[in-house]
Amino acid sequence: MKHTHKRILVATPIVIAILLIAFVGAYAPALSVATAEEELHYGAILSSSTSTETVSYASYTEETYHDNTNFPSYYNTDSALTNVCAPVAGADVIGYFDRNYTNLIPSWNPGYTSGSNYQYYPQLTPFVTYIQGVISALYTQMGTNTTGDGTTRAEYQAGLTSYVQNAGYSISFSNSMSGNIPNVSTIKTQLQAGKIVTLYLNGYTYTVPSLTSTGATYTHTTYTGTHVAIAYGYRIIRYYNSSGVNFRTDTLLKVATGQSSAKYAYMLVSSSLTTFVAADVTNVY
Repeated sequence: MKHTHKRILVATPIVIAILLIAFVGAYAPALSVATAEEELHYGAILSSSTSTETVSYASYTEETYHDNTNFPSYYNTDSALTNVCAPVAGADVIGYFDRNYTNLIPSWNPGYTSGSNYQYYPQLTPFVTYIQGVISALYTQMGTNTTGDGTTRAEYQAGLTSYVQNAGYSISFSNSMSGNIPNVSTIKTQLQAGKIVTLYLNGYTYTVPSLTSTGATYTHTTYTGTHVAIAYGYRIIRYYNSSGVNFRTDTLLKVATGQSSAKYAYMLVSSSLTTFVAADVTNVY
């Protein structure tokens, strides 16, 4: 019995070591993916290319929410700031919610009421000073370019939270991904509730749809690099064949691009065109 007991004691550390190796091996990929996502910096557009796609159909229907004139789409005007898409996206968040939470941008209103609509001012003189002031403040509070070229998702959220809390309000971020694309059902509900969506992108495509009675042409402009953009509305197009069968449904998010040349764009919810790293429903209250 003594000899048998000794063999068990010798074997036990080996068994424990094997179990530890198996445990670490099983979790290592997940940990590396999480670390890679946390360290991904958003801010650099490297290159772009254009392609077209056609769709033939007998008829189509559309479901839309929001319009371009009812959302701010700011851009950076300070050449000293680089890799600035995250602070610009944050400024869009601040400008949008300042309509109701007026201390977010002190001593300035981001727009005006026209009938039953609210129209946001374009980024023109004399409004540039206020808008660029928000971008510059967020650039500092997000620590842009301090840990890498751009801003991580964690830095974006921390900087925006700090800015909002300093103004006396609260902000929340709720991940709304379904697999490798944004959850369309969730996003529709949240957008209609007055919230917006922060998109974190690693290679992305803006799409311009052109529809006739029997055919559609999609012009896709695809960018390499990482980016943060704000989705504030959607357009859902359903295509039908001659038998009345819905054979294709496309969901396009309306996006504030953060670019001065094309301030608004559509982004097709498709993992083959855009790599959606995350999508956060964003709300200030």
